[in-house]
Amino acid sequence: MSNDTLKIQINKLESELEQKDEEINNHLDRIEHLENNVMQLETLIQEAEAEGKIDSKKYQNTRIKIELDEKEKEVRVLKNNLGFLRKENMNLKKELDDKNRDESHTYSVMQKDTDNEPLHALIKELQSKINKQQTEISTLRSSTSNSKIQTFDFEKELKEKDKRIEKLQLEINDLKEKDKTIEKLKLEIIDLKANSKLFEKSEGSRKTKSIATNLTGDLQEKLNKTRRQVVILEKKIAQYDTKDNHISSTISDKENLITDLKTKLTNLQNQIKQKEDNIRVYKKTISDLEAAQSKITRDLGSGNMSSLTDELQRRLNKAKYQIRTLDAKLEKYENSSKLETELENLKIKAKTQEEFLNEKTETIEMIKKEATKSHEEVQKLKKYIESIRPTKKVEEFIKISPNMDLRIKELKTMVKELEKQNSEQRLEITQLRKS
Repeated sequence: MSNDTLKIQINKLESELEQKDEEINNHLDRIEHLENNVMQLETLIQEAEAEGKIDSKKYQNTRIKIELDEKEKEVRVLKNNLGFLRKENMNLKKELDDKNRDESHTYSVMQKDTDNEPLHALIKELQSKINKQQTEISTLRSSTSNSKIQTFDFEKELKEKDKRIEKLQLEINDLKEKDKTIEKLKLEIIDLKANSKLFEKSEGSRKTKSIATNLTGDLQEKLNKTRRQVVILEKKIAQYDTKDNHISSTISDKENLITDLKTKLTNLQNQIKQKEDNIRVYKKTISDLEAAQSKITRDLGSGNMSSLTDELQRRLNKAKYQIRTLDAKLEKYENSSKLETELENLKIKAKTQEEFLNEKTETIEMIKKEATKSHEEVQKLKKYIESIRPTKKVEEFIKISPNMDLRIKELKTMVKELEKQNSEQRLEITQLRKS
């Protein structure tokens, strides 16, 4: 097994481990939720045994709470999916806008109208998409298994790795060819150097300086070019040598990695087995709790006479019989005339309270009218003073106006006190009527 295949398997196993951890956490949350439901239903049974009755309202409330909690969880999941879909929709809209801008800068009126659509239409579309996606996911889970999908992904990755290996091999072949060309160029450089030395020796024997200078210039340029090529080629050779050393070192490192990865594989496989065993145990506990919850709800909701309901019915019959005997005794000892007189007294009290209330309301209305009248008179006086503006009358009004203000304040306090008394008396009347 190669290093790449081992890495792929390890990544796959790590992803499986993460999925198993998520499944375990979900199962634990489900177990906690079911245990809470079972505890609530058991408390209802205990209360029913203590009281001797099954309170239908409490039973319905607990059942509705349980259903509401489950529905809220589903709604949260759907909201999260909606959020992701909204983000995707926004990104797709941005991409479409960018493409449309690249193609043409003109926009139609219909596009503007579609951009300014209300949000609730978008939400409905997203909800329909979520439902479709959930149905597709369920069908895919039932039809195709996870193993086929994983093998398909693994085959794709293997093909990509093979392509990369072929590319690297081609690069290695190119490098080998370049090495051959470098050796050829080295041999040519050696020949050129030898020729240059011979030419320098023969140059002294020649007398014609013009021809020699031209030839030496050309040869010097060729030598400079060849020297530059030699430097570049030597640098490339050094790079390739470092690459070869690095490859040899990486091969040894990869062999060590392969051994480490094999050990990791075994450890991960053992961990996955343990997680699968834990998941099986959690699934069993969930099924047991769900069965217990369904039994308790059936026992509480159904009209079949179980052992618990039989005992409760017997206790109820005994309690009813004792209540009847006590009611008969009470009817003998208590006189009906006393109760009637008490009721009549309460009715008389209620009537007197109502009459008193009516009187108070009338007085409050009278006081309010007087206050409004006094306020109007004050405003009239002020207007009259402003129209005339004599110094003496203004001083007299300044002396009189504080008294009027005090009177208005007293009337307001009286109104507030009467309103408080009115509200208190109404409360007393309602309490008397209830009693």
